[in-house]
Amino acid sequence: MPRHGVTPVLGLFLLALLVSCDLSSGNTGPVQIAWRYPLSGSEAGWIGIPAVSGNLVIAEMGPWLRALDLSTGHLVWQTRLSSGLHIGARNVAIAGGRAFVAGADSVYAVDATSGQRLWAFLPDAQGALCQITADSTTVYVGTRSHRVYALSADSGQVRWSVDIGPAWTNPGVVNGIAEAGDTLYVTGLEYLNPSGGFRTAQVIAMTRVSGSELWRYTGPDSANGTNNAASLSGDLLLVADIYGHSFFAVNRFTGMQAWRVPTSGLGPIQAPVVSGTTLFVGGEDNFAYSNNVQTGSARWKVDVGGSIDYVALCGRVLLANDLELRVLDTARGADLQTLLTGVGEDYPTSAFAVRGAQAFVVGNAGAYGLSCPS
Repeated sequence: MPRHGVTPVLGLFLLALLVSCDLSSGNTGPVQIAWRYPLSGSEAGWIGIPAVSGNLVIAEMGPWLRALDLSTGHLVWQTRLSSGLHIGARNVAIAGGRAFVAGADSVYAVDATSGQRLWAFLPDAQGALCQITADSTTVYVGTRSHRVYALSADSGQVRWSVDIGPAWTNPGVVNGIAEAGDTLYVTGLEYLNPSGGFRTAQVIAMTRVSGSELWRYTGPDSANGTNNAASLSGDLLLVADIYGHSFFAVNRFTGMQAWRVPTSGLGPIQAPVVSGTTLFVGGEDNFAYSNNVQTGSARWKVDVGGSIDYVALCGRVLLANDLELRVLDTARGADLQTLLTGVGEDYPTSAFAVRGAQAFVVGNAGAYGLSCPS
């Protein structure tokens, strides 16, 4: 729910369920809503991370994986992957002409052009909490059993699997995997007591070919963690830490912490996004941050008035989802515009998918194409 407590009336949109609408004439400000794809209640409200594949944007919409034309919002294909209400995936990963999701039950592969279902794999435990990644030959998935699977992109067969915490006596989870060159970077969360009230981050580098561990970073205390996958910038991994009230950087070749920036309250759930030497990140403490990538030193910090789940660079502006769509100036953090406020209209729920000056976001009653200043 948006902070204003207003619930959009979904029924008004049902008659136009498969019709996208051009809304650009009603916009003022640097970002325009280019189109809207209406969603019913069971299809709306995804909180995951969509992906762009060519001119398509692919996202979970309830039990459906759907591909929309990023420029027009027209439905290109849809594939039902769940017999329930939702697939439950953290993200969509694209590689080699395929789209992959790890849902509440299975890992799925579909053809990214046609939506044809290719295969499904049932891991030993749920992979829906993990931000997965893939390349042209392999998809990498983490589970609630703190295991990393490398699956054949062609067939879903297991190439290898590794438990990142074989000696752990309490629960743990793999919540993100990033890749660069011949190395995977796994972010995990180790519970230090049965309830998870005490927890610590695990960041692990492993070989892509076999899952052999290269190094491991463990958080500094019992009140920290990781969220989603790390982002990469040069020799650094950038990691979100909601529980440790911070975001931090680890050298991806040595595993040594380079810096850690405290937030004013709960930290981010999404790793920082980067442009050149500058990072941008949104915290659950209501603040958007911009810092130097190499040193972590602050450029600006702005209170947007609500907890920020996701940010993205689109054209010349920064988009932020705090259950409103905020448009911020990248140079100073100035609030340029607010869209989808939840007051008499929809509000955003998902992360952004971006291609240049075009963006996409799922909301509580529709999915939206955005046009940003280039």
